[in-house]
Amino acid sequence: DWLSFGPQLGRGASGATVLRCTQSARALQTASAGADGTEDGTVQCAAKVLPLSNAIFADMVEDFGREVDLLRSLGRHSCLLGFFGAWRLPAGSCSLKSAQITCEAYVLCIELCDAALEDVVQRRCSQKRAFAQHELMPCLAQVSTGLAYLHSRGVMHRDMKSANVFLQHDLPPGERLQAVTKEDFLDLPLHELRAKLGDFGAAKAAERAQTPVQTPQFMAPEVCRQEAPYGLEADLWGFGSLLHELLELSVPYGQELTFPELEQKLLAGVPPALSDRAGAEQRCPSLVPLMDSCLRADPAARPTAGQVVEELARMPSLSAARQPVAAAAEVAHSGGTG
Repeated sequence: DWLSFGPQLGRGASGATVLRCTQSARALQTASAGADGTEDGTVQCAAKVLPLSNAIFADMVEDFGREVDLLRSLGRHSCLLGFFGAWRLPAGSCSLKSAQITCEAYVLCIELCDAALEDVVQRRCSQKRAFAQHELMPCLAQVSTGLAYLHSRGVMHRDMKSANVFLQHDLPPGERLQAVTKEDFLDLPLHELRAKLGDFGAAKAAERAQTPVQTPQFMAPEVCRQEAPYGLEADLWGFGSLLHELLELSVPYGQELTFPELEQKLLAGVPPALSDRAGAEQRCPSLVPLMDSCLRADPAARPTAGQVVEELARMPSLSAARQPVAAAAEVAHSGGTG
């Protein structure tokens, strides 16, 4: 009864279900330091639950275990989604009954956020409201800082995209998600939100990265060519693809491209094009060149994640965005946690 599950938040490709979860005092004793607790001593979080039923394959269990091991090794960082603990719960436990799960299950508890960046992109696309540079810079600074921290630990993310960037509003602990509706949250200024890089299910030690990631539109050419092992530079192509997604309000290469057509472009090292490059350069004059540098076909010609953080900190920007960008750069240099 020390874990209580709530509504479903999503499903993972590994067969796991993501549920809203409340951790009580017992769980907090083994949870990572820094969790935001409520007045009653509980923590609201997101739980990835993998039921150990006959429908679950052995490789799904292995992948789940690797993700837990990776999260434990990373520790806490202000620009990464927080890890609060993992457990194997027996069948019939009160916690699993609250989620209507009848068999034993693995549970991984992570930080609860208000939305994914992908939700904001889709909202802005439906409103036909392109981002201005000052709106994007704090978010990009925080994402690149999280990526730089991963790389400093020898870990590749391997699935950089807006769906794996999570957003929070700076409200008191326990008030997130209740303070505003989901739609109201998506209309908040992006530069006033805190961005955290998450979903480490595809992450892997750099020296062992040999298989493609799951999202082909964000895949680096060398990954598509299966030039194993590929390096940290593939994540910088992913970061450039994320930046393209934010400028275009659509997935790289567009929705209409067939997979063979996409594969042909990737094998040739052709980056995604902006449909209105002149407009993007007018709105985001410093970010378009940064995108171009990350989307260079030659991996060795791309900047490192640390260099991206430094470049963002040097960019001219409106005062609304300047302070968070500078703060993220300071965290990247110090390797500090939040």
